[in-house]
Amino acid sequence: MEKLQSEHPKDIFTIGSLTSIRTKLSPPPSSSKKKISDLDNGFLSEPTIVLRSHNRDAASSSTGVAPSAEPLVTKDGVTSLSINANPLRLDEILNILKSQPSEHELSKCIKLINTLQTREKSTPLLSRIIHVLVTEIIPNFWPILTSPGHKEDRDALVQCLSNITGLSGIIAGLRRLNTQVVKVPGNVVRKTQQSEQSSGWNAVETKDLLDVLARILKGENTIYKVWQQLYDGVVVQDDKIKADISWKEFVSLIAGGKLLSVTAEAASLLNERVEDIQNLWFDWISDGKEYATWLGVNISMMMKGLPLPMETELDKAGWKSLGLLLGRGLGLGYIGMRTIACFMFTL
Repeated sequence: MEKLQSEHPKDIFTIGSLTSIRTKLSPPPSSSKKKISDLDNGFLSEPTIVLRSHNRDAASSSTGVAPSAEPLVTKDGVTSLSINANPLRLDEILNILKSQPSEHELSKCIKLINTLQTREKSTPLLSRIIHVLVTEIIPNFWPILTSPGHKEDRDALVQCLSNITGLSGIIAGLRRLNTQVVKVPGNVVRKTQQSEQSSGWNAVETKDLLDVLARILKGENTIYKVWQQLYDGVVVQDDKIKADISWKEFVSLIAGGKLLSVTAEAASLLNERVEDIQNLWFDWISDGKEYATWLGVNISMMMKGLPLPMETELDKAGWKSLGLLLGRGLGLGYIGMRTIACFMFTL
């Protein structure tokens, strides 16, 4: 389908053009500018992204120390790490997650990770923990966490992954799984030797990663929350540059076609390989029209949430970020985005 925008969308959707549209929309509630609203949609009981103060707790250093919690007990019944007496560091959490944790250990670890993520910007250790969550914890624990009685831990794990690092890791995992199944002439699916040795495992992990990804993205304010996470507390130019780079990476993932192409291929392989797997609740993230509608609604909600008049440099950065997102989103070429754009520009 022919694309609707140039390779440089920021030259099309300027701050002035977007703010002129925004002024015609009814103003959002004043509280929307100061905090993230909870979405009562079965996703998370608390906001996915928690706005952080620029002044961080001195106890939360680059190594990352979690606050007090109940002790963790190893499989042999010995308390190896007393969290109350000696707060867990990120490297200790990482070691626990890599050592086939029990359900109890996993529950405590992911809650501590979420606490640390509200205090720390992304660090190499946090990135390594996210990688382990995607590659080891989801394959081993997601079927358990989606069973009755595990909603709190399930939501906590989703919250751990509700960031750019988590999204990138899940997309990379789906891409890896997609390459384990190749197509031969005649459109016949053939398993590679690696996937044959783990018959059924690839299909299950693919389904689980799609499920987690849909839970992360679900909601009308998801994108605006990510923007707030990136830019909250930015007061110096170096921080703004880092936030700009991260935002461009995020936009490339969700609006540049990377996410949609990977999920569409993964869903197609599932439908070809597994019986009675159609009409799953998360099919929308692999359907171009439905995904574009979700993206368009999120763009509209971000426009409503950004402040006017623009009083600070951060306000201007928000509208510039929105222009980049809108331009890349229109490049997907689907009717959902096209309709949203027409609506916005005819107000």
